[in-house]
Amino acid sequence: MCYCRSNKDSIVNINARGRIWAIPALHANINALVNIHDQLLEHFEAGDKIIYLGNYTGHGDAPVETLNEILTFRRLILSFSGVFPNDLVYLRGAQEEIFEKLWQLHFAPDAEKVLVWMLGNGLSPTLQACGIDPHDAINAVRYGSNYMSQWINKTRRTIRSKVVYDEFFINMKRAATASYTEYNQDDGQDHQYRLLFVNAGLSPDKILNDQADAFWWGGDVFDKLKDPYEDFDVVLRGYDPKHRGIYIRKHFATLDNGNGFGGDLICAAVGHKGDILHYLEAA
Repeated sequence: MCYCRSNKDSIVNINARGRIWAIPALHANINALVNIHDQLLEHFEAGDKIIYLGNYTGHGDAPVETLNEILTFRRLILSFSGVFPNDLVYLRGAQEEIFEKLWQLHFAPDAEKVLVWMLGNGLSPTLQACGIDPHDAINAVRYGSNYMSQWINKTRRTIRSKVVYDEFFINMKRAATASYTEYNQDDGQDHQYRLLFVNAGLSPDKILNDQADAFWWGGDVFDKLKDPYEDFDVVLRGYDPKHRGIYIRKHFATLDNGNGFGGDLICAAVGHKGDILHYLEAA
């Protein structure tokens, strides 16, 4: 598994002729994801796009199966006539950031404290599902950097043996935008609409390219935003710490019904104006 950043780990434009199907945090809930994918097959059309909003693993007990399902579904969708690789977009989420920090743990000034925090915020069940004992990680940290490096290398090999998805993670995006021009019959004018898709949040004081960790850890700030962010009509996120389902405010929208925390997984068809045209739901 490679969680290393690349020059492709950036912000991508995903203009769609049709709808944008947005799938929020999965948290390794394989049954709900398979159900949503089955429903999507009945609704998806050439010209639509699918964007996964991050947090593929963490908290749930089927991370390997979940990632394999995402890749299997990708191959299936790409077999449809008129569908292209850039019609499926994958955002990096907080859980993916946690995994990347795991590989850099031996550089952390207080590695044990960082590790304990990561284990308590979704990493522990992911490691256990891959056959890795979290206590071994804690022991390695306590024994020093050499033991940590050995444990990290062993863990990499173990996870790579479960699933091959290096390219998937290298090509994850930090955020996605969409821009549309639509004719309004009421005033006879063309109107511009811009949409922004993020994992969990953003900082209103930073430009889009400088958001850095705010995309993953700015969830609380997101709730306080009132004014439009830059020139975006709607900012839509896929993880809400409060798990309020489809929660819409002026200029801001959230899709997260608590999947992985006892709630259902939802998938919303987003229109060119940022409106929710239709949604799917699975337990």
